[in-house]
Amino acid sequence: MCDQSAHSKADLSEPDLREQARLVRRMAGVTGVDIDDPPQAGVAPCAVPTEVVHNCATCAAAATCPGWLAAQERRAQTARAPEFCHNRAWFEARQAG
Repeated sequence: MCDQSAHSKADLSEPDLREQARLVRRMAGVTGVDIDDPPQAGVAPCAVPTEVVHNCATCAAAATCPGWLAAQERRAQTARAPEFCHNRAWFEARQAG
């Protein structure tokens, strides 16, 4: 799991948050989660909550994500979020069945 203790929400600048939101959207793409679609029955709406972006931004593995995402995008196959992803459960709950 990622250590969120190193950063607080106040430490994040607007450009940082935009970059993390891009990473969340890229992760959604490689995991097959359409965050713009209506939710499946019994699953909360997929709009990206601020908490998901903050989890990404404060994750100790955030620097690893861009390389992992690039490799998955080259493979062009739907993947599961990596074990190091602090938002893995969020993506798995919304992953297309």
